[in-house]
Amino acid sequence: MAIRTTSRQSVRWLILEGSAVILSILLAFSIDAWWQDRQQRDEQRLILQSILDEFEDIRGNARTDLASTIEMRKSVLTLLLQVPRTNNKSVENIDSLLADSAWINTPSNYSAPVLQSAVSGGHLSIISNSELRLELGAWSVRFSDIELIVTRDSNMFFERLLPFYGQQGLLLQIISSATCKPAAPEFCASNLLEIPEDHRVNSADLIANREFQGVLAERMITLSDTIDFGLAGLDERLVVTINKLRAELDK
Repeated sequence: MAIRTTSRQSVRWLILEGSAVILSILLAFSIDAWWQDRQQRDEQRLILQSILDEFEDIRGNARTDLASTIEMRKSVLTLLLQVPRTNNKSVENIDSLLADSAWINTPSNYSAPVLQSAVSGGHLSIISNSELRLELGAWSVRFSDIELIVTRDSNMFFERLLPFYGQQGLLLQIISSATCKPAAPEFCASNLLEIPEDHRVNSADLIANREFQGVLAERMITLSDTIDFGLAGLDERLVVTINKLRAELDK
């Protein structure tokens, strides 16, 4: 009887010991899973917050750039509309219009490095909301397109318009006339030069220059592309995604 009792106690002890081992393993797995889930949620929040901050910055740039580009295009159009009037030498306000044409937008405003890094690094997969994940992936392509469009206008200015102004001796005259970026009073230039009236290029002669007319027409096209295919409606679309990002962060 003593032997049987000891044997039963041993079996019970082995069962209890085995159960304790299994429970400790399960507990370890549970803690590890909980920790990994928490880390993933924290990483998701970090990515979402970083993208949200970037989108809000881009939205601010887009509003300013759209207003400025519309005004720049108006100034260039006004210069082109002056062409038929050059014969009677009645051209007016050319210097300020030329100054408006000498501003550009910054392509890197739309490079979205945080989003692009998340896409290229596969980090968007951490975002649990599949609809938002796809939407952010689409924005990656959209921002690349906008950056390219803005870059085309910037290149046109540096490669065509700026060299023309230099060749025609207009740079100092334009710089002296520049005040603030159109529709963006936060971007102003310090007027450090004063060009005497008798040293200024005749505005009527400039507008009559066919090469200048052609360069202005090119700028008109790139400015229009920036508006129509880049910035128009961008603010509204960004607001929709920004609200989704905020809602996801509030969960």
